[in-house]
Amino acid sequence: MLFAFLAIWSVQKEWEIGPSSINVIYETPYSYTILVDGGVLTDTGLVLLSGDLDGDFSIRRVLVSGDSIFFLTSSMETPVIIYLRRESTAVKLPVRGAFVDYDPSARIFLSPMSLLGSHSYVFSDSLQPVDIYGIRIATFSDSVLYVDRYGNLRFLSGRVLLGGVKNILPYGENLLVLASGSALILDEDFRVKKSIPRTFEGASGFIGAFLLASGAGVYLWELDSGTLETLFQAEDSIVCLSPVDYDGDGVMEVLVSTVSGLYLYSNPMASAGERMEKVMVEGYGYPSTCGGLYGIRFMRRMERGNMVRLHTRYLPDGWEVSFRAPEDGRVKVKVINSRGITVFSKEIMARRGESIVEIRNGFKPGTYTIVLEGETFRGRRTVIWKGR
Repeated sequence: MLFAFLAIWSVQKEWEIGPSSINVIYETPYSYTILVDGGVLTDTGLVLLSGDLDGDFSIRRVLVSGDSIFFLTSSMETPVIIYLRRESTAVKLPVRGAFVDYDPSARIFLSPMSLLGSHSYVFSDSLQPVDIYGIRIATFSDSVLYVDRYGNLRFLSGRVLLGGVKNILPYGENLLVLASGSALILDEDFRVKKSIPRTFEGASGFIGAFLLASGAGVYLWELDSGTLETLFQAEDSIVCLSPVDYDGDGVMEVLVSTVSGLYLYSNPMASAGERMEKVMVEGYGYPSTCGGLYGIRFMRRMERGNMVRLHTRYLPDGWEVSFRAPEDGRVKVKVINSRGITVFSKEIMARRGESIVEIRNGFKPGTYTIVLEGETFRGRRTVIWKGR
């Protein structure tokens, strides 16, 4: 697994709000904005994006698509507000009704039912009604799927794939299905790859893993091994959760929204690297059933420090790591495994400019993070060792 989470957690920060949607919007692995319902979360509180979002309604769901942020509200008169990032303005969609979800790929606003003139719509040059209703909609494996209000997972044609479904989360080549009494992972042919006989209410995706929430508990489900690990217990029942490197130190924290507030949980494990950057920015980040994490340019900047880029070449029993040091000096080189344990450590003298270090230690197959720590710079890269 790419990110290792330890069993001992501590609450680092809390806010007196209990949002229904959390979006962590990345530009790079070192800069982001935390979007909580209708505003940006700061150290001092919540800053609303626009006065148009401060109405007599609650925000049901927030979704990010490219340069647009879609706010689905509880107001029948103003059910959709689109915030245009480049213009820093909000536009009210001229439609009346109720919507619970939006799929940016299919461009479908999903209504829970046909009630008081409410319909589902395809959002293109104009709004075209579509005869589907439910609680969740998503595109996976070139197919549009939706969960109807009776818990049936259906294709757009209406054909039922599964029953008893509470939520779905497409993530890469996997579709997570949260059902009553079980959690399932389906492949691109809609076959069950893995299952856990347990009910979960929330989820968020990682590289090679899912974060799951059940009651006040947070768990990590690794895709390769299929193991389920207990991470921590939140203050009370969880509404939404999302991973984030809150302080920019390369350690992934978890934002958890409960019925009483928003909490930040942290662990001491360093992670991240070039592969994570590719997923965050080019792959649009980590999706979440309660909002999502998407790699778009909308954020406050974090202190990145003097980061150097690491380049690796495989050796028979390790890696050759090259980097450009900004100055002469001592550099600590560490390799951390997926459990957060340092399995290799050495100190080298680097010269300003191109430097090369060999890491050889007879590594077992798995995911590792290479960490360089100089006096005025640092570098990280996550690599997968398959053995030779």
